Amino acid sequence: MLTHIFVILPPFHFFHPYAIVTCSAALYCPTTMLLVPSHEIPPLMRRAHVIHGYRPTDQPRLYYLKSAFQLHNELVNVWTHAVPFTLLQLFYLLPEVFTHQRWPVLVLYSGIGVLLAASALTHLMVGSNRHAQLRAIN
Repeated sequence: MLTHIFVILPPFHFFHPYAIVTCSAALYCPTTMLLVPSHEIPPLMRRAHVIHGYRPTDQPRLYYLKSAFQLHNELVNVWTHAVPFTLLQLFYLLPEVFTHQRWPVLVLYSGIGVLLAASALTHLMVGSNRHAQLRAIN
């Protein structure tokens, strides 16, 4: 019976490329996520100020969806768009639909919601298909 699971976490110390911790099998442990340095990423996807923490390219889409709950270089970008999207839906759009139904306000809130959702998904799925990104940029 498996009693311990080894998990690779992103670096929290500048001198160690990976930090390895153990989790008890009885506790929740995130799945292993390998992060790669910038020299393993295509030049068009690199950021000058980000040296490590990139997710590998050309992984299945489910890999990138699960990465929303693990540490990587796009994590803050994903959540700073996903949380306002959720709050906008709950506290502005839904009350507007069920009470006043003012169409200009509904269109405005819907447009802002689409923008936030598209931005969160773009940050989350970056790297899922390197070739599609290069075609979109060109």
